[in-house]
Amino acid sequence: MKETTYEDFGHVIYGAKKFNYLLNSENLEEVNLNLLIKETSKKKLWPTPVIEGRDRFVNFILSKFYSCIRSKLRTDSRDEIADFINQICTLKEINEQIETEKEAIDLIKTVQRSGEHGEVRFNPKLLFYKRLKMWELTRSQMDYEGFGLTKREKVTIQVDKRLKKVKQNHDFKLDRVGKTLYIIGRDGRDKVRFENNLNIHSFDKNRYLIILDRKLEAINKTEEEFEEFKNNLIEAELKGKHSPRTKYKRIQYEHLKSVKRTGPDYRNGRDITPEELREQFNLYGGQFGNYISQTERVEVINYAYDSFTDLALALGLKSEDISLGGSLSIAFGARGSGTKAAQYEPSYRVINLSRLKGAGNLAHEFFHALDHYLSILFGNEIDLFSLQNQTMVKSLRELVQYLLDEDCKFSKDAIKLDTFEGRRKMYWSSIPEMLARAFTSYLIDNLKLRGIVNTYLCYEFGIYLEDGEELISAYPQGEDRVEINKLFDKLFTELKKLGVFNYSYNRQD
Repeated sequence: MKETTYEDFGHVIYGAKKFNYLLNSENLEEVNLNLLIKETSKKKLWPTPVIEGRDRFVNFILSKFYSCIRSKLRTDSRDEIADFINQICTLKEINEQIETEKEAIDLIKTVQRSGEHGEVRFNPKLLFYKRLKMWELTRSQMDYEGFGLTKREKVTIQVDKRLKKVKQNHDFKLDRVGKTLYIIGRDGRDKVRFENNLNIHSFDKNRYLIILDRKLEAINKTEEEFEEFKNNLIEAELKGKHSPRTKYKRIQYEHLKSVKRTGPDYRNGRDITPEELREQFNLYGGQFGNYISQTERVEVINYAYDSFTDLALALGLKSEDISLGGSLSIAFGARGSGTKAAQYEPSYRVINLSRLKGAGNLAHEFFHALDHYLSILFGNEIDLFSLQNQTMVKSLRELVQYLLDEDCKFSKDAIKLDTFEGRRKMYWSSIPEMLARAFTSYLIDNLKLRGIVNTYLCYEFGIYLEDGEELISAYPQGEDRVEINKLFDKLFTELKKLGVFNYSYNRQD
C-alpha cells in the first residue's frame, strides 16, 4: 500500500519564503491580483546581485546598478507586473553570466540608455526609479564604502586611518605653543597634541610614537608592541561598535522538550490527514516548511487536531468555528526567520508554529487571530480590536480596563519584565500580549476542570524574575487570575451572543 504524503493543503498561503520564486509568467493568471501586487518585489525575484567568487569590483558595479531598480511596482496592471517580473528575472540571468568589469559597465549603459542588451529589450521607465551615475563606479568609492568586506576588514581599515606610528628620529620636530607641545611633521601639516610633562629626552631613536586620533598614546614602542596595540584596538572596536543588534537583554526560558497531552482520544489512535484537519475545522489552508520531515508532519497534524478539538471544547464552540469564519490558516515551520517560537500574521491570517519550539503557543496566537478577526468585523481593520476605543464588545472593554487598573499585579509585573529588558517599545505590558498570555492561563484552567492537559495548545513557560522574595511571573496569578478568568467567561458568552463565530468570512485573496 502506498504511503500517504503530507503536503500543503487547502488554499495557497502566500508570503512564505518558499514562494519567493513562484512568481513567473507561467502561473501569474492563477494568482489573485491583490496578492500578486503584494508578493511581487525585486528582493523576492532577485535577492542579491553579488556572486561569491566573482571580482569584488564587478560585484560592486552590479550592486550599484541593482540599487537603481525599483523595489516594488506601484500598479494594478497585471500586464505591467508580468513585464516587470520577466525583466527582473532576465537581468538576474544576465548578472550570473557577467565576469568582467567591461561586461558589467556595458550592461548598465545599454539597459539604462537604449533599453536594449543584445537581443533582449528592456523598459527603463518600468525598471528604474533613478539613473546610475557612472562616476560613482570607482575602486576608491568601493573601498570608502567598505563593499564586500567582513566586519573585521572594515574595522581594520578604519583603525588604520586613525592610528599612526612615527619613528622617534628625524621624522618630526618639536614646537612649544603656550603650555602644550606639538609634534609637527616635516610637511608642517601633522600636529599631534601631548602634555608638556613628557620627557622629550627619553625618546629612543630606534622606537616609535603611537598616535591615535591625532593624540599621543605611547612612546618608545617597538614594531611588535605597535601591532599588539593595533590588534587590541581592533578587538575593542569589534566588541563595542559591532555587537549584536539586540540592544536589550532578553529574559531566557526553556522551550518544551516534548509534548504532553492527557484527555479524550478524539482520533481513536489513528493518524489524521491534512485534508481531514482542514475539513474538520474549516481551515482556509495549511502549510509545511521545506525542512519538516514526513514523520514530523504526521506528528504536528495530530497535535493540531487534538489541540483545536480541545480549544473548541473549552470555549463551547463547534469545530468549524475555530477557523473564525473560514479565514484562519495554520503553518508549521514555514514562515518567519526562526527567531520566534510562534507568530500570527494579520496580512495572511495564518498562525505559524516553529516546529517543536512553537509547541505551547497555539492558544496564545489563536487569541491574536481572534483579536484581529474582531477588528475586521467591528473595527477599523488596521489596529487589533483590543487597542481600539470600541463599544461593540463590552466584556472585552471590561477586560482591558481591568488590565489597565493600577492595582492589577499582572500588569505591574509585565511592566517590570519590560523594564528589565530595557525595551523602548513595550512588549510584555502591551494590551494584546497581556491578553494572549492571560488567555493561555484561562485555557489551562478551563481544560484542567475537564481533566485535560495539552501542552501543545497551551503552556505557561517559566518566564519570571525574582525581585527579592517576590516572584514576578509573565502570567496572571492569584486573585488576578481568578478575576481575569471570570472576565474571559463573560467575553466568550458575549461573542457567541453576537454571533461572531457564525459569520462566513469571504477572504479576498
